[in-house]
Amino acid sequence: MERRALALALLLSACGYRFSVGEAVLPEGIEAAYVPVFENRSGEPEAGAIFAEALAHALARSGRAAGPSAPARIEGEVVSLIASPVATQSDGRGVGVYRLRARIRLRLVRDGALLCSREMEEGEDYLPSRTLLELDASRRQAVRRLASRMMDRAVGVLATGCRPPSQPPLARAG
Repeated sequence: MERRALALALLLSACGYRFSVGEAVLPEGIEAAYVPVFENRSGEPEAGAIFAEALAHALARSGRAAGPSAPARIEGEVVSLIASPVATQSDGRGVGVYRLRARIRLRLVRDGALLCSREMEEGEDYLPSRTLLELDASRRQAVRRLASRMMDRAVGVLATGCRPPSQPPLARAG
């Protein structure tokens, strides 16, 4: 029995699961927030929806997601989403790794008043493929991984690092 419990604990920790209901993920005085689809200024057609969905899931995991009638909302903007080759193959020819970089602007608003604004920028690597169809699928998966990681981090940034709207520092990672 003890081995099973240990195996289950190891399995859950390796998969990135965590129990976070009730965690402080929003600034004091805000119990929950609604996340509308982000404005999308990138060339990726679904980026606004993908990043908004990732943020809504991060809030839901902590029990802080709300519907459209909530007084607080987190508005977002995908400022840029750019993929570029960053490494060649071992023989010096062809692309060995691509990097996807996203820049996101978040605004926490309560009852129509802007409480704070933050920008985040992160990257995600993905491997090339033999066909354009496979390359596109690999890139789309990288977008989803990047969105999930950035928006998980965003809830912490909003809870602990919100500054007045006049000072939106850029939080960089990856």
